[in-house]
Amino acid sequence: MILSVPAPTRRLPDAVVPRLVAAEQGAVRLIDDRPLRIIATDDRIELTDGYGGQHRSPYPLPGNRWQVISAGAVLFNLRLALRTLGRSTTIQPFPEASRPELVAVLTSRPGPPPTPEEQRLYDAIGALPDWSSPAGLGALPAGVSQQLSNHAAREGALLVPVDTPAQHDVLAELLIGALERRIVEPADAAPVLASHGLSEAAWAAAGHVPDDPRLGSPVGPGSPGGAVADPTGWQAVLRGMVHRDTLMVLATHADTEPDWLLAGYALQRVVLDATRFGLDASVISRPLESYRLRTDLVGLLDLAGHPHLLLRLS
Repeated sequence: MILSVPAPTRRLPDAVVPRLVAAEQGAVRLIDDRPLRIIATDDRIELTDGYGGQHRSPYPLPGNRWQVISAGAVLFNLRLALRTLGRSTTIQPFPEASRPELVAVLTSRPGPPPTPEEQRLYDAIGALPDWSSPAGLGALPAGVSQQLSNHAAREGALLVPVDTPAQHDVLAELLIGALERRIVEPADAAPVLASHGLSEAAWAAAGHVPDDPRLGSPVGPGSPGGAVADPTGWQAVLRGMVHRDTLMVLATHADTEPDWLLAGYALQRVVLDATRFGLDASVISRPLESYRLRTDLVGLLDLAGHPHLLLRLS
């Protein structure tokens, strides 16, 4: 992340800069090699995509979904930091068609003092553990799962627990299948491949297999009769994790770029809330690059929305 503070006629107050830096550094990142840039003045913050807005492609690549969700997590923290300074905020997602690299503009103005809840959430930013590390063992305290779902809903997203043994069984097999196929987002297929001068055969040879039924049967180790061997027992480990820990699916009502930002807001809020509850949290995103897995999750959980990732809590 790059934080730029220009020298306009309206200078950014000195007290704001360290809060913005801390807010950015405490945000969940699903992808590490895609830069975001913050350009801040006293009442306006621009969050831009260093890759020139590739997320705006009508055929978004898997990494772009994660990039926009990560941007949403950063925006949530920036909004929270400004609220602790008594600023009211407004976020405009993708406001200028002529600037596809511009993910969002956050504007602020003097407002009421932060609520105790906002202050507690902000304080949790500095207390975050390594969110990407494996979560510990154990069930959640009673009622916590519902509270986290309620908080995700306040950010416009859905957080749905996988909470029956039958669902655990099916989810474990779905994850194993997705990881075996080494799949990518279906939209990585014909239109985008052609624009890069690649064929589906070349993409598959590089270790990526389209998983959209509209593109034909998958080719590779996950195809019928070609299951990956399990010499190290990783499948048993994964099944044990699914049955042991609390897994929740983060989804949104629609599947557009602004909805991906909502998923980022909700993800960051839930991670901060989980920290306040003394929980470990980790994110499982790579298997959900699979169009097939995301579709299967809708049926498994009767979701009224589009899943993006799994949150693992304990």
